[in-house]
Amino acid sequence: MTVTKATPKFAITTADVSTPENADKVINLTTNRGGADFLIAGGADENKFSLSGTTLTFKATDFEARDDKTYSVEITANRAGTNGGANEHATKTITVTVTDLDDEAPTDIQINDAAFIDDKVVFTNDKGANFLIGTLSATDVDTAAAAMTFTTTSADFKIVNNNELRTKRPITTINTVHIAITASDGTRSIDKVFFIKVVASSQVVLLPEITNTDVSVVENSSTDIPLLTIAHGPTDKPIQYSISGRDKDFFNLKDRVVSFKNSPDYESKPSYSLTLEIKNGFLARDKTITITIINLKEKTISIAADQTMSVNERSQVNTPVGTVATTGIVTGFEITAGNSNNFFKISPTGKIQVAGAGLNYESKQNYTLTVKITDDDAEAKTAQIIIQINRTRGAGTLDERLLAFFITTNNVSTLENTSKVITLAVNAGSATFDITGGDADKFTLNGNKLTFKATALKDGNDATYRINIKATKVFDLHFPLFATDEQTLVVTVTNNPDNDGKFHITTADAFSTPENTNKVITLATNNKDPLMYNVFEIIDGEDANKFTLKGDELTFKATAFKARNNATYRVNIRATKVENNIINFFVEAVEKTLTVTVINPNTVNTNAAKLPSVEDDNTKVTARAVRKESKTASKTLLAKTGKTLRARLSHIRHKNQQKSSFSANGFVSGIQVSFADSQTNSFINRVLSANGLSNVIPISSRKVERWDIWTKAKVVIGKSNGSG
Repeated sequence: MTVTKATPKFAITTADVSTPENADKVINLTTNRGGADFLIAGGADENKFSLSGTTLTFKATDFEARDDKTYSVEITANRAGTNGGANEHATKTITVTVTDLDDEAPTDIQINDAAFIDDKVVFTNDKGANFLIGTLSATDVDTAAAAMTFTTTSADFKIVNNNELRTKRPITTINTVHIAITASDGTRSIDKVFFIKVVASSQVVLLPEITNTDVSVVENSSTDIPLLTIAHGPTDKPIQYSISGRDKDFFNLKDRVVSFKNSPDYESKPSYSLTLEIKNGFLARDKTITITIINLKEKTISIAADQTMSVNERSQVNTPVGTVATTGIVTGFEITAGNSNNFFKISPTGKIQVAGAGLNYESKQNYTLTVKITDDDAEAKTAQIIIQINRTRGAGTLDERLLAFFITTNNVSTLENTSKVITLAVNAGSATFDITGGDADKFTLNGNKLTFKATALKDGNDATYRINIKATKVFDLHFPLFATDEQTLVVTVTNNPDNDGKFHITTADAFSTPENTNKVITLATNNKDPLMYNVFEIIDGEDANKFTLKGDELTFKATAFKARNNATYRVNIRATKVENNIINFFVEAVEKTLTVTVINPNTVNTNAAKLPSVEDDNTKVTARAVRKESKTASKTLLAKTGKTLRARLSHIRHKNQQKSSFSANGFVSGIQVSFADSQTNSFINRVLSANGLSNVIPISSRKVERWDIWTKAKVVIGKSNGSG
């Protein structure tokens, strides 16, 4: 046995990268197969990238440019098919992470929440070990505050929890000492010396602590409205108030009331740092707080009203269509309507592109998409975008039109669980057709008849399936030799949840299975009534002997692909809706033909329908009886059926007596008797041989109850090809 390794799916193999800040990054684009063309298809930061051939360049960017240090772009690779194969496409999002060079050193080391006298940190000599003097901070534009580290070599003081300055031991000597503190961002560092004054507790009463906390304020607030009032604990000393810190120039201070000089604007500056100070002569305290600005939705962005774009039919995936016109900076879009076939997609920057193959001028000349801005801060949130499809087949000069060869078949739709036969055609003459890609497992092809297999919807929403078809022109003196055309056809499966209310089997009618593998199919109906239950039975079908049924599980018996020429097997299923009570009245019944195709193990995309269909010439003789009567009445019914059947068989034998090989062995089933069984939700079947007809019905070991339901007794005598 030869094992053939599957060809890997076409893919972009370029990995994500990182780059130091303020330096261009050149990225070489690659795929797992050569000969690909690349294009920028979108992405959140596509404006930060440029592309030339296989070279993708990320533009130099400062680490501090924004909080999110990763930038992404969507790249599409297109590769022409070889040896008549379909074109290949792949898309991948590539991410560039900007790393910090740490080119800025920390500045402005401060001891916060401490008491000061003459710009010296002060505490009294009655404090013990581990007394908190204050918390340390520093400013570093390219390092987060939590990433800063503080150290000291002092014999009297220590730094714990990274930024808490505390005493190592009780300090009782009245004196002024100094301490050197180092602030580091991991790469760069600075030192600052602070003077700490120890005073007698009996001589000095320190100022109370400032009690203000961080503040949040809505942007565009009036400057007439006070931002805060400096607050502190009680004291009998006169207090002077002041402000300092990095952003002090943005604020006014009148008495102890702080206000903005100009209305704050979130887009200009989203937060401020301000140090509040209280003083009494040589005594002082301070506290640094943060003022956070709350962003208002100012309706500064909008989407322009109805817009029109165009794109050629048969455009490849990721072909640009156009960019939605807006005002302001919009960072999010979505298509909310008009895109049921999923032909289009939109990027966060408003670029509309082709998302799926199959645009066909003959099927539809324009699409109207409803595009919505997903940002909250929007004046007009939606607009209608009309996309016109440009005709490319059969266009051009008269000579070009006369020589044009193309597939004319349009896209189609079908109800769920309903097969669709599509007739393939070309604009002139005749052609042969082949499936070259797409959802090939959902289709079969026989000549110019393309069949889409009945498919159920998983979530109730429409679904689209695509199939790539290649047409090869049958030799014609008026056309180029071996003229070909390729087209992607789209089948849209639409929702039909209850077949307009009619009771029906919802199980899809086409399945496939690898050879020599059982296929278990769960049968179901649209019956949701708790007072009703479903009973399923195999009633007939060309290949009913290949199937077994237990409850709602239909099993196709494992079969070799080469067991016969036609690898598709058929069975007819009946579902009966029965009232769930003691009497068990029959309500209604429906039938459906299911098919199972055995997959050729030597092919990737099996086209079972291309195989020649062999007509079964066996004579069919089938009878069914399910009766709400006594067992005696059922026997009488089958006895009458048997007499009629024997007479018909005699007639057929007489007609075929000239054929010495004719035998009743050609009759398949004989009489099949079915009794409804509510305990197993199934039917008990018994078969009388066609060559040994008897008026006696074999009785099941399970007791046949009087509630058994008779629907009909049916005898079909003849051949599947209609003769006999």
